[in-house]
Amino acid sequence: MLWFGPPWPPEICYDDGERLAVDRRTSVPAGTLCADCDTPIGDGDRGVVMPHLVGLPPPGGAVTTRAAYIHIECQMLSVVGPLAHVQGCCPGTGLCQRPQLPRRQEALEVWAWMTRRGA
Repeated sequence: MLWFGPPWPPEICYDDGERLAVDRRTSVPAGTLCADCDTPIGDGDRGVVMPHLVGLPPPGGAVTTRAAYIHIECQMLSVVGPLAHVQGCCPGTGLCQRPQLPRRQEALEVWAWMTRRGA
């Protein structure tokens, strides 16, 4: 998997957890919209490049692949869920009430919460 921006642990940016994986590093696609949150990727942002399928499968069409640039925080959010979920108080349970945040802000909050806990 290709990655961009400042490195972060663990395996995506490092080989064997120690050596920076420069062969998988690509330039920051500044100005490109994140495929997850639809906000522009900034010069200092970090993330991954994922394949994105475009089109209709045969027999009705043709499928092509393009690069999708995703902030690493947005990628984490799509895996672990919103902040209320990782904190154990999902709004659907009635255990807590939190305002819904814009997707990018939610991703940054989840990233900060998880990294403070060593995840």
